[in-house]
Amino acid sequence: MKKISIVLIFIVFTSCVSFKPNIEIKKPSDNISTFDTNWWYVFNDNKLNNLIEMSFRENFDIKSAIKRLEQANITFKQSSSSNYPNVNLNASTTLTKSDTQKSGESSVDSYALGLTLSYEIDLFNKIKSAEKSAEFSYLTTKENLKTLLLSLSAQIAENYFAIISINEKIKITEDQLNTNEAILKVLVERYKNSSVSITDVLKQKQNIENIKDSLTALKLNRQIYFNKLKILTGGNEVADLGIDNTLMLKPINFDEINFDVVMNRPDVLSKYYQIESAAWDVSAAKANRLPSLTLSSSFTYSSTEINTIFENWSLNLIANLLAPVFDAGKRKLEVEKTKKILEEKIFDYKNTLLTAYSEISDSVITEKKYYESVDYIKNEISLISEILTKQRERYLSGDTDFSIYLNDQISLYTKKKELVDLKYNIITNRIAFYKSIGGKWIDNSVNEILAGAENGKQ
Repeated sequence: MKKISIVLIFIVFTSCVSFKPNIEIKKPSDNISTFDTNWWYVFNDNKLNNLIEMSFRENFDIKSAIKRLEQANITFKQSSSSNYPNVNLNASTTLTKSDTQKSGESSVDSYALGLTLSYEIDLFNKIKSAEKSAEFSYLTTKENLKTLLLSLSAQIAENYFAIISINEKIKITEDQLNTNEAILKVLVERYKNSSVSITDVLKQKQNIENIKDSLTALKLNRQIYFNKLKILTGGNEVADLGIDNTLMLKPINFDEINFDVVMNRPDVLSKYYQIESAAWDVSAAKANRLPSLTLSSSFTYSSTEINTIFENWSLNLIANLLAPVFDAGKRKLEVEKTKKILEEKIFDYKNTLLTAYSEISDSVITEKKYYESVDYIKNEISLISEILTKQRERYLSGDTDFSIYLNDQISLYTKKKELVDLKYNIITNRIAFYKSIGGKWIDNSVNEILAGAENGKQ
């Protein structure tokens, strides 16, 4: 009896031990954040705001992610149920027949009604470890939803401004077409007067066909972007967005940005929570190699007469201590496997963190180069415009060939389109920057989406 008491005392004291490994990594901090409001508000565009808000409500990837989050929440609640005893109600009736030479045939009915209760004491925090692992899995899934929101908002904005930039290039191309059709009329009249050769007329016609082909390609690309927006917004049609001639952002002071904001990016937090979940899995696997203690009891009413069933009762109390002796190394290997999974998650986290810092750095460097290129192209456009004016005068006076004037004109419109592309690149790079730093706005958006999903069930 003394030995048994010693064993029980040992079990009670060691059950407070946690086998969760210590993790030496840089952890997220709630003290560093930016963009408490939606980042796309910086564009001051109500159409863009409405599209992103619509996508958050209607996008099917978001709806699927919400269901995954609900599943993770249910799994977490299921793990919490192990902290409570299992209670079952049992009811039975039995008919027993016998036939002997002395008493002849006889039958007896018996009835039983009872409750059985079982409860596993959480020795060595095995149950707690499984519960904590499920909790961090839930938090991981929630951060994945936030990551999806961040990515979706960026995709909407990129496609939105792509359409606007294409509209601007279509306007430039249409102006180019009108200008060249007017030039063609002049060339045709001059050809009738033998002032120009048929070659000049044919070159101009070829140029016009090239412009029309370019215009068709632009409209096709615009439709493709509209189709992408339709998918992103859950199948909703998007009206034409027109032209924004102010499609140019002002530079921002990147020196004011604390790069540690990446620690609160949802993809970084997701990887961190995966580490925490894996660490608790290690703890659960270690605890599973040690004894488990289960308390069980049954309370039963029984009788051969249904009307006297509650007059006869019995109570049984049982304590089972189960200690693994031999399992061919299965539990030990499970511990090793969970450790390897944990190590993998740590590497994933470090890689995600490094990628996050790199994305911010790339955005900063790229934007500075883009603004330098804007100045260069604007200067080129100014110079080409001046050259074109002089070349036109020289051509009309017969001092230069028409092809030279035509090439300069093509260069002018090409540079104008390059400027539009560059402005769009600045915007997409800025979107990438906003995406790379995350922000607390995502928490508010997720809460609104989950509240809307909950109301939809009611």
